[in-house]
Amino acid sequence: MKKIILYSVLLVLLKSEISYSINTYFFRTSGSGNWNDLIWERSTDGGATWGISAVYPLSGDNDTVSTITIRSGHHVNVSSDIEANAIVIQRGAILTIDSNYSLTISSDLAFFEMTVDSSAVIDGKGMIRTSTALTAVYFGIHKYAYFNAKIEVVNNYLYISPLYSDISCSVYNDIKVNTGAGIYFLNNPNRYFVYGDIYSDGKIITGGCFLVFKGKRFTVNDTCFADTEFDTNCVLDGNGVWKGVYNKINRNR
Repeated sequence: MKKIILYSVLLVLLKSEISYSINTYFFRTSGSGNWNDLIWERSTDGGATWGISAVYPLSGDNDTVSTITIRSGHHVNVSSDIEANAIVIQRGAILTIDSNYSLTISSDLAFFEMTVDSSAVIDGKGMIRTSTALTAVYFGIHKYAYFNAKIEVVNNYLYISPLYSDISCSVYNDIKVNTGAGIYFLNNPNRYFVYGDIYSDGKIITGGCFLVFKGKRFTVNDTCFADTEFDTNCVLDGNGVWKGVYNKINRNR
């Protein structure tokens, strides 16, 4: 376990070095609308100056993007399959993913591939997926954010961490971990609350912190190394192995 934690720290440091030397474009919203509408401003000088963008992020020749910021008060809707990286959802901003569509995190050149700040919202019946081309993906979620999109970890590791000095954060929808993939909840002494169901054919790990499961069904078909608290009204399922050091059954919600 110590090797895994050390590896994740080194990977974060490496990524922070890469992100400033390779990336080119910065995008931010100028208003609300669909992702692939002309609601974007673009900077080519690190955010010093901005101009109206004739394209949306990661379309055409804009494959190299440093950050994509949905600004406070703006509501962006994903109504088609989209690829993106380094998404920052500021306080009070909303990102909605429509049913049957997905937002795929397609690059790992940022410190966090997705940052969800206080009172920011990710909603809708669509899916956030990790790209098959990536080894590791990092999400930073504020304790007062509302992360209500489904997550699918395809064939890599998703690392989730609270923002700033927060000691907790929450995911309100389902999490699916595919075979060969894993999800890692980082940093002691944090508590991670999951209100949706978890279905895992891969690894689930906590790094000295606790996973508090508030959903209805927790299915493990590989290995769960997480220290977990459960409600008595949830169902534990699957043919996998539970190896958490600390597991606790709480009373009903």
